[in-house]
Amino acid sequence: MPSYDMKCKHCNNEFTTMVSIRAKEEGEIACPHCGSHDVNQIFKNVNFIKGGASAASSSNSCSTGGCGSCHACSA
Repeated sequence: MPSYDMKCKHCNNEFTTMVSIRAKEEGEIACPHCGSHDVNQIFKNVNFIKGGASAASSSNSCSTGGCGSCHACSA
């Protein structure tokens, strides 16, 4: 089951919840603080895994080599 970072529009509480995609799409997520279903998904930092290590500790090149969008590929 995926986890989602959410923010309640009613009380501004931020929380993380694990729910099915269906439950998220049907608005079944309730704020654990106030119980409101008026919540939005928020996006925080995302960690990408490459070869079993985090991107920060792995090499500075793309897995495909030459994407052109990062410093290592455009150098």
